[in-house]
Amino acid sequence: MFQSAAIGRDQNGFAVAQGPFAIQRLNLDAGEIKTLAEDPQHDLLTPQLDAAGALYYIRKPYLNPRQPLSLSRAALDFVLVPFRLLYAVFQYLNFFTTRYTGNTLTRAGGARQKNADIRQMMVWRNLIEAARANGTGEPAPALVPKNWELVRQSPDGKIEVLARQVISFDLYPDGSVLYSNGSAVYHQPASGPAIVLAKDGLIDQVIALQ
Repeated sequence: MFQSAAIGRDQNGFAVAQGPFAIQRLNLDAGEIKTLAEDPQHDLLTPQLDAAGALYYIRKPYLNPRQPLSLSRAALDFVLVPFRLLYAVFQYLNFFTTRYTGNTLTRAGGARQKNADIRQMMVWRNLIEAARANGTGEPAPALVPKNWELVRQSPDGKIEVLARQVISFDLYPDGSVLYSNGSAVYHQPASGPAIVLAKDGLIDQVIALQ
């Protein structure tokens, strides 16, 4: 069982487009491939089957790189280009100034900002960005948006969303699930609310030890 996406190529054989990821199963004995789940609006990722035959996977919106921009969005992006370039240049210079001198280009923060460690500043930035993506100020902010969902699909095709803002998961034999939102590890029992097991930074992979 695996995730797979169609690749569109031009007349020279170069990849120019990619379709949404679907979940398929290869029968080596019969030499057949069966599609277990697909959705034209979503990527379906990291599939797993439990002992009862239910299919688990992460579902996130499919982003079509060839989808045309709206006229209003294109106009806004064009107007903001000079400001984004100036901001990027300033941040580039500010990063290297702080990295090699310990001082920022601005003095707004006083002595504390002057002596701030660059690694700590990067940690703060990551936490702020994660909190913005999460939409809340909780202690374990998710590193992916709410539309990254952990889904269980029963053998009859019924779909149930088990958790949101999921970046990785694994299954236990008893039917419970271990998953992470990037900043914390959760245990989802077969029934009842999820339990927080641990918190840390950048947890992009979890494994359920048997």
